Amino acid sequence: MQTTAAVVRSAGADFQLEDVRLTDLRPDEALVQIHACGVCHMDVEAKATAKLPSVLGHEGAGIVLETGSEVDNVQPGDRVILGYGFCGSCPQCANCKPYFCDEGWKLAFGGARLDGSNTAIDAAGNPIAAAFFQQSSFARHALTPARGLVRISGEVPWPVAAALPCGFLTGVGTAQNLLAVDSGSTLLIRGVGAVGMGAVIGAKMVGCNRIVATDLRENRLELARKFGADQTVNEADADLSAWLASEMPRGFTHALDTTGNSGVFEHSFECLATGGQMAYAILPAPMEEFSFKPFQHFVKSATLKAVSFGSAVPAELLPRMMGWWSRGKFPIEAAIGTYDFKDINAAVEAGASGRIIKPVLLMQ
Repeated sequence: MQTTAAVVRSAGADFQLEDVRLTDLRPDEALVQIHACGVCHMDVEAKATAKLPSVLGHEGAGIVLETGSEVDNVQPGDRVILGYGFCGSCPQCANCKPYFCDEGWKLAFGGARLDGSNTAIDAAGNPIAAAFFQQSSFARHALTPARGLVRISGEVPWPVAAALPCGFLTGVGTAQNLLAVDSGSTLLIRGVGAVGMGAVIGAKMVGCNRIVATDLRENRLELARKFGADQTVNEADADLSAWLASEMPRGFTHALDTTGNSGVFEHSFECLATGGQMAYAILPAPMEEFSFKPFQHFVKSATLKAVSFGSAVPAELLPRMMGWWSRGKFPIEAAIGTYDFKDINAAVEAGASGRIIKPVLLMQ
């Protein structure tokens, strides 16, 4: 079928809306009419790393229009969130750990189905690298493996649904699954974009004893307090080391670094208590070279963990997050700014500047 998609044709170029044609539906796939899609920093980073031309977008939400012959978990008319891609057959997937899928990297960034086939063709008949995270939902319609779809109720607004499936899911999952904070924990979060903000709410919902968030932007810190941070520190005008020496001399049981800054990374590790755990969630840029010092790990007897989707299964965690929202415990609307699909480049700029935590495009 023909649809409209936001195509990027060269590294660093703006997105431009174009008519594209989707290829035939496979037996295990669903055709989804996209109503909203969140904008993630990964979509911006992919301009420089993805095969081009490309259709990006990986936080889609919409209505199922058609399903393949083997699909039994959703049906036409269902409202759904599009989760990340996973093969469903490797040992990790079979062990209910799709976030560690053996084919996960290829499915997210390969620009095609796992067998190499394309899902979209441009107006001139040329293949486009789509299937970004197996959805490429910067479009009015998307083909996606049905196994990754999560059904949602009619009460969840499209902007809320589209804000959840990447950054916020990863942050909540990191706090609750990967770091497994609890009522006896103290958590330091460096950087409160969508991932950091998700970690705040995730830690709050399990009764974390003390949540401290840091950032360089006061608007983000104000929102972090609304989400449940007990204390915030603006590192643009405060000496965090002095604050920590006074407030947390023994260090934190857990820490999360979302900045990609080598100095912040090393300092966050130093802020751990003996036996503490630290997780890091990073993008290719502004990722820096790290001078890794194993002896510091030995002294702290600490654990360092890389984040992959917060070790979260979307079909399990997204319904819980929507339940928090429906009970008024997850004020995610305060982090969302909505934009018409045609204004996608303005949405990207708003997210990159930090003015908006989660820009969301409205397609329909």
